[in-house]
Amino acid sequence: MADELRALTRLAFDELGLGAGGIGEVHRAIADRAFGSGPAKALHDGISGAVYASVRGGAALAGRTASALLPERPVSTTPR
Repeated sequence: MADELRALTRLAFDELGLGAGGIGEVHRAIADRAFGSGPAKALHDGISGAVYASVRGGAALAGRTASALLPERPVSTTPR
């Protein structure tokens, strides 16, 4: 990618979304033990799954939006 700031912005929001997904997996593992099976578990899993998917999707959308709004800048030529 030609623009470091845009790439890093998008990466940060992608990682934020993945973090929410990891938290959702832990939540589901705990809920599996707490609820066992039945309609309450099905309802819980549906709602929590939708919430975590929304957070993940929102983070990805925010990253794409922030990346698109940032001004274009050339790649740094400063040696390290």
